[in-house]
Amino acid sequence: MKLDLVAAADGDGVRVTGSTAGPKSAVYSLYDSSNLRGLLGLAEGASRFSSDSTTGDIVLRAETGKLLTQTGNGASTIATASGNIGIGTATPATKLEVGGDGKFTGGDISVWNGNKALALRQDSSDAMKSLSVSPSRR
Repeated sequence: MKLDLVAAADGDGVRVTGSTAGPKSAVYSLYDSSNLRGLLGLAEGASRFSSDSTTGDIVLRAETGKLLTQTGNGASTIATASGNIGIGTATPATKLEVGGDGKFTGGDISVWNGNKALALRQDSSDAMKSLSVSPSRR
């Protein structure tokens, strides 16, 4: 089945409305045959479509597999069922894995693993001021 929508004027689009009784959480569900594979929903109440959602959240959820955002032919970001996020990699092995260079702006960078901290600090001229490893959190 294929559905094509063509906008004839400004403001044309698709409107999905929820139920007429109770919370009116609108949802667009994606099925493969009879299996729910994912959804896009508007949470009009706490814990709608996700245990972490609150009223007004937009939830995009993959029921199986991975959740991808893509430009062109390759995945730009990926979220796996285990909670790992990958940027520039299709197989993130840790909570955040970046394939390629990264840039952080706006201040210092700190990494804390529970008992040690690694910190990169800048001075006012944006030069790296210090790199420190400490046994206590800063």
